[in-house]
Amino acid sequence: MKINAGFAVYVDVIEFEPFMGENIDDYKKAFEEWYFEEIEYGGMLVLEKKANLKIDGLNGNAIVTWMNEVAPGCNAKIIKYHIPPEQEDTSLPGMYF
Repeated sequence: MKINAGFAVYVDVIEFEPFMGENIDDYKKAFEEWYFEEIEYGGMLVLEKKANLKIDGLNGNAIVTWMNEVAPGCNAKIIKYHIPPEQEDTSLPGMYF
């Protein structure tokens, strides 16, 4: 399976063997539960990266790390890096942040 992982200024294409079916929303929800925690800040609940994660931030590598951690046989890897959003393959499902 190939997906677009979209961030503010670029898109990475990630390839992996599906391990949660074909619905990209299921992957995004599970990734967000793994990556984010809610904290109270100024009387509001906000999301931030879990303190125990040893990764450099929200990017394609974080998604690949998560996939390979929870499903080692999925062989997740980034096959295209930092594509401008207007050049992404819109036929692929996407996880956008």
